[in-house]
Amino acid sequence: MTHDSIKKLWLPVWTCLFLLGTLPVRAGIYRGPIDEKTFQELRKTLTGKTARLQEKIEQARQAGISTAYAEVSLITIQLFNELYAPWDFDHRQIIREVYRKQHWRSRHNPVSADALAFDELSDCLEIADRAIAELESQLQKRISLTPPPDFSA
Repeated sequence: MTHDSIKKLWLPVWTCLFLLGTLPVRAGIYRGPIDEKTFQELRKTLTGKTARLQEKIEQARQAGISTAYAEVSLITIQLFNELYAPWDFDHRQIIREVYRKQHWRSRHNPVSADALAFDELSDCLEIADRAIAELESQLQKRISLTPPPDFSA
């Protein structure tokens, strides 16, 4: 690249970096009820999706398809369903305090402290659906994913 071409890119690059740093980037926002019954129903639904994702992963393995990406999704979903979301639900007062005192962008956060656990589960449902669809596309040979990099060395 020449010096002139770098100068021409300066403004668009900095504009993009500024926007990425200031605009909230997020998945769908949960807008449903935030009561105990709904929380347990979301967890139950997610547990069912997790089982379906595990089945698809096994099908893909048997077909010789890499399941590395789906396995990362599965582990993330399991952690949120079994650990993080229940903790956030049970400790809403702590999260309210964090939102109130420490997080300068919290007043702009579309997800309240009380809805955080619900939003996490809702996002996990979306992740599960996408991982299942991606595995299905691989099984039907519509897509082929590049193997993930090996960071073990």
